Amino acid sequence: MNYYQELKKYLNNNLFTSYSLEIDFPNIYNFNANQKAFRDILTKITKIYDKNKFIKQNEHQFEDEFISKVLEILGWYFVRQDEKIIQGKVEKPDFLLFSNEKLKAKYENLDKETKKSSNDFTIILESKAYNIEIDNKKVKDNPHFQILRYLGNLKKNYGFLTNGRFWRFYDNSILNSNKVFYEINLEKIIEDQNIEAFAYFYSVFSAFNFTEKEDHLEITLQNNKLSKIKIEDDLKSIIYGTNGNESLFEFIGSRIYNKTKADLKLIYENSLYFIFRLLFIAYFEDKFEIILEKHKYFKSKISLRTLLENLQEDESSSGGFGELENIFNIYNKGKGNFDMPVFNGGLFDESKTALLGTPKIFNDKDLKFILNQLLNFKDKNLSFKRDYKTLSIEHLGTIYEGLLSYFFEIANEDIYYVSYKEKSKEIECYFDNYDFKILEKSKKVEKYTFYKKGQIYLKNTSNSRKASASFYTPQSIANF
Repeated sequence: MNYYQELKKYLNNNLFTSYSLEIDFPNIYNFNANQKAFRDILTKITKIYDKNKFIKQNEHQFEDEFISKVLEILGWYFVRQDEKIIQGKVEKPDFLLFSNEKLKAKYENLDKETKKSSNDFTIILESKAYNIEIDNKKVKDNPHFQILRYLGNLKKNYGFLTNGRFWRFYDNSILNSNKVFYEINLEKIIEDQNIEAFAYFYSVFSAFNFTEKEDHLEITLQNNKLSKIKIEDDLKSIIYGTNGNESLFEFIGSRIYNKTKADLKLIYENSLYFIFRLLFIAYFEDKFEIILEKHKYFKSKISLRTLLENLQEDESSSGGFGELENIFNIYNKGKGNFDMPVFNGGLFDESKTALLGTPKIFNDKDLKFILNQLLNFKDKNLSFKRDYKTLSIEHLGTIYEGLLSYFFEIANEDIYYVSYKEKSKEIECYFDNYDFKILEKSKKVEKYTFYKKGQIYLKNTSNSRKASASFYTPQSIANF
């Protein structure tokens, strides 16, 4: 059963990767074995859910009638509206949660003054009335910033924010310039009675997830961190062509060269703009996925993922690239009939990529390969949607900067790009035919790629495709 497919329509998330949600969650929380338990708990919550009553209640009434009861069902012990004074600042979170009765008793036995500055509780939960949005997009009086303020002042990493309908989990242990959270629509899960989606709610928001004995949360977050690193490194590797991967940047450049035989510097510039147009759109589509799903035309007319889904591996057709040109043009000039604004910054300026206007420069098979590499992530023969919303803009910037250490060359003889090990260290570099034959006899060659004389290839000044340098990022890229 694919639990993650059931989750998507209930989820607003840029904290956990798709890989973590699809692979790690079902294993760590043993979804299959706990189906009956999930169903029983959802039934209990459903019995106390009364939307018509909640609409008329104020925050305190709603907490009494629903929030506190849900917390009890989820196994939490709690203290309500306990005053905290930190450096003279008074804070009064709605709920201080404890994962077991012993922790709560220990906290309540503290003397009055010690308790005011104590953070010996498991989680802070801030709740709002049913009709109040938990993120109103304001800077002041925004529940989103309120829970983050509590977490910062009380030196706690984890917090919950809810209006009963939507439940958010925050991990404040890592600073981020974006709003980062895991949000799930409990109301819709109740309406649909979707057990598979409820498994993802219960796993994160139950007290069981925060017990010291089980430590599920720490395992989940650590696995999520590792999957983010893996996905980030994989994106670099497929673009640069390192760690056993063929270079996607080189693939794009070779197709442009084969059709144009243009100056290598121009091919490099066109390839750079092309790949970063795709990266920008992939990031934009993923980050604003929920908003764009409500857009009348985006999915059918403008989406890269839709284009990929419709492409066939047809070498005789270049219709896919024609559609992609239209998408680029919409980003460059806007499209009033599709309710799309202009994206200023110059990344989609046609004058910067004249070579891409060459007819039939990418056939449908080529384009399908390019988009599949950028939009999907493979791990152990399984394919996952590549997460861009969990990536930082800075990470995309480092990919761009890394590419600035590369250039295209034309092979003046047959050459090999070889990956081999020497003293447990993996080395990647180019060899001519003579040196390659010698290397094969003395080293364990992990992988190699052969280039015929006259073929374009990607390299850096170190005679490799591995780079470690920092460069200035042009404004036309940085603006995006």
